[in-house]
Amino acid sequence: MSGRTLRTLGLAGLVVAAVAAGVIATRPWWTIHTEGPPIPMTGTTSTGGLAAGLALIVAGGVPLLLLLRPVGRRVVAVVQALAGVGMVLTGAMPTTPGEELVRTQLRQHTLAGATGVESTGWPVGYLIAGLVAVAAAGVVLAGAGRWPTRGDRFDRRSVDATSDDPHEVWKALDAGIDPTAEDGAPGDAGADRTA
Repeated sequence: MSGRTLRTLGLAGLVVAAVAAGVIATRPWWTIHTEGPPIPMTGTTSTGGLAAGLALIVAGGVPLLLLLRPVGRRVVAVVQALAGVGMVLTGAMPTTPGEELVRTQLRQHTLAGATGVESTGWPVGYLIAGLVAVAAAGVVLAGAGRWPTRGDRFDRRSVDATSDDPHEVWKALDAGIDPTAEDGAPGDAGADRTA
């Protein structure tokens, strides 16, 4: 698989996982049953902000992957993979909200007492988003060394200034190489014009 394909798969997977996890964190993970209407409790509320925070870590790393070199990409991908593992654990073992948190939610909505707390299916969706994040971070780790870096298009070694192909001549000019020079040395195009 080419470096470009791995990059696309990895970035797309991380974006999808982060967006899905961010949305799922705002959905009701628990329902507090009362004598009146049931009261929903979101994933962000029930996890103390952890569900939203892990999604932000995955999302925040995506732009860094585009800017950093291979070693930096690998470090960011490891952090994103660890956040994905945290998402999986958070979705797999959603802890029942504590009594104080339930009382706080009740005070905000009703004067009635709670008759029970029931889990919804949203934690499973969060777990799946975490698995996608881990897999996408693994793809990034596998292909990080093959991604082009931002400075590659200005790398003089990748340009043939003596070619008859007009595209190569323009690449040489972009890289600051004088295509009319005998040895392809920098000419006025690459000179410092601060004087």
